[in-house]
Amino acid sequence: MTTTDSPPTPAPAQLRQLIVAHFDLDEIESICFDLGIDYDSLPGQGKLKKVVELIEHCARSGQVVRLIDICAQLRPAVEPAWQTLRATATSTPTAFLPQEPLIERADGARSPALNLPADRALKLGFALGALMVLLIACGFSGGLVAGRFIQFTGDPVPSEIAAGMQMANELAAIESLPAGAQSRLEVDNIKATSYANLYLTGPDSPIQRIHARFLDTSQTSLNMTVTLPVLGQRQVVAAYNISADQGRLVLGTEAASVRLLDTGGLFGWIAIPNFMLEPVTRFIQSRLDGAAKIVSIDRLKVDQGRITLWLTKK
Repeated sequence: MTTTDSPPTPAPAQLRQLIVAHFDLDEIESICFDLGIDYDSLPGQGKLKKVVELIEHCARSGQVVRLIDICAQLRPAVEPAWQTLRATATSTPTAFLPQEPLIERADGARSPALNLPADRALKLGFALGALMVLLIACGFSGGLVAGRFIQFTGDPVPSEIAAGMQMANELAAIESLPAGAQSRLEVDNIKATSYANLYLTGPDSPIQRIHARFLDTSQTSLNMTVTLPVLGQRQVVAAYNISADQGRLVLGTEAASVRLLDTGGLFGWIAIPNFMLEPVTRFIQSRLDGAAKIVSIDRLKVDQGRITLWLTKK
């Protein structure tokens, strides 16, 4: 009889199994505190779900090595396993990022599981058509403001894993400062885009892809592919104002547009009311508020292509 070896367990699954087996919920909450992560903001209930979300959060924010090191300190008896996972996290940090689920088609090819069945796509088409008629009939202010940002969609900001990890390391260095220490953080378009794609996107996020551009007068343009119940999975451009308020970074939605027809150029876009983007705005703001538990934003400056933050460690 011929036997075949079972495929190796992926690194995220190994880490998940170890944490679930060796830590209870209270200890997991303490680990989140040590990492500067709001335990209550992790989606889901129960130990398994919290651990899955914790690992994904750390993978996107570049904290997997720190997570493993904390676990190794608390459970040194499992040291060989921690060492192996740490080596993987150091050499291949992307190994811990969640992969997009694939489905097998009849022709044997594999495609993203986000493809909609024909009946759902038809219903979505009707919904989008009704939405377009409603928007044209009602009208609203702010639509033209977003129009001047649509031109950036033809020249997206590159997303680079190395740049995202660099920003994660810079944030970790600030987090390690003593209370009361002051520092300055400069973030350009590529760093912001790369870090956001590691930290803000994923299966449980309304954002599937993001490109960020800093403009002047405290404005930023976010070119995102988002998933919203009323829009499905559509490309959206949003213009936000950024301000520092009582130590927090605060986003204010100025205007937004959605691509309904992929015709290229500036055609096929339609402005949408700001409230339709509220789930995405709330999601981003919640992540910014998580940082406010670690540092206080004293002031900020937005220039073409970058933002500079003056911070005080709490």
